[in-house]
Amino acid sequence: MHEREVLYQRTNIQTICNMKEGKIKIVTAPQLTYQKTIHSLDIEINGVIYNIGREQDDNGAETLFADDDISDEVIEIIECFFSEFDLLDITVGDTVTINIED
Repeated sequence: MHEREVLYQRTNIQTICNMKEGKIKIVTAPQLTYQKTIHSLDIEINGVIYNIGREQDDNGAETLFADDDISDEVIEIIECFFSEFDLLDITVGDTVTINIED
């Protein structure tokens, strides 16, 4: 949905809210029933910069790659990185070592 469409919808909702009155009783506390997080970052492996993403939801996680021509070895390194490190604990400039067993 584009920003203009969202603004248009909000404007319509505000117009409706200004025209009508009603009471809402909250019967249960709001509960998070589904959460989806997408992290995107640039990483460097052996001098090559890759734009990658990690999509996580209640069903698991998936690694997203901006490029289609990534070698299996690099994909394996990136997958190991995601399995071993919390993205919220890393900062720009950090260097981590990934050991892959044959």
